[in-house]
Amino acid sequence: MTIELPRGKLEILPQALYSIVHTALMESYGLVGTKARSFMTQIFGKEEERGIKITEADRSLMVDLYIVLEYGVRIPVAVKNIQENVYHHLKKDAGCENVEVNVHVVGLQF
Repeated sequence: MTIELPRGKLEILPQALYSIVHTALMESYGLVGTKARSFMTQIFGKEEERGIKITEADRSLMVDLYIVLEYGVRIPVAVKNIQENVYHHLKKDAGCENVEVNVHVVGLQF
């Protein structure tokens, strides 16, 4: 992701975005963890990238999260909390204005 500044360009690497999203997730209510999208990612993927997909298009970010929640939490409340945490962390830490956060609940842990 590249941001134009008055005195040059600022490039934010994908690894930094994954790290920001991962940190926001770990601070979220009701989250047990993330789930890898594929078996290969589960084995060989980095911990911060597991269950997180970031797509950049036209100066906006689309973040897809594949998560496991704790049994007993109110799913809509937990998902809204996760969306807001990720959005605010990306806005504050990376300066991203156009962020779409999609949360896919793939399981519950008892």
